Amino acid sequence: MKIGEALSRLKKEKSRLSRMINLRKENIFIEEGFIFGFDTDTVDVFEKTRDFAYKTKANALSPHILTPYPGTKLWERLISEIRLFYQLYPNNYSKDWELYNTGNVLFIPKQMTPIQLQEGYEKFKRDIYSLDNIIKMTGGSKNPLMTIISNSIRGLGQS
Repeated sequence: MKIGEALSRLKKEKSRLSRMINLRKENIFIEEGFIFGFDTDTVDVFEKTRDFAYKTKANALSPHILTPYPGTKLWERLISEIRLFYQLYPNNYSKDWELYNTGNVLFIPKQMTPIQLQEGYEKFKRDIYSLDNIIKMTGGSKNPLMTIISNSIRGLGQS
C-alpha cells in the first residue's frame, strides 16, 4: 500500500489509538511527543499517558514539561497570573535560557504541585525508557532495532 492510500484510509479512523496502530501496520515510524503541565493536567496524567504510549507502541517517545518561553502567549499569561518561579523566587530562578529545556518546571501548575509535576515527569521517563518497556514497544514493529536504538539513546541517564 502506498503512503497516500494509507493516509486516506487513516482519515476514516475514529480514534487516535486506532490510527496509531494502523500507521504501525504500514511500517511508518511513529514518534509521540507528550507535554506535561497544562492547566487541565492532574497527577494521573503520567500514568494515563504511559498506558496510552504502551498501547500505541510508538517507535519513539519524547516527553516534555510545558515550558513558558519568554515572549510567548503562555509566558505572558503566566506572568499575569503570577505563576512564574522567577517572579516568586528571583534569587533562585532567572530568565536564563539554561533552564528552558522542557525538562524543568518553571511555573506553578494549576492541579498539582511543581514537585509532583517534576517527579511525575522524571518517573514517566524512567518507566518508558527502561529496557523492559523499550523491548515491549517493539512488538508489531517491522523494524524493532530502530525502536530499540531510538528509545535507548533518549533514555541514556534516566536510570
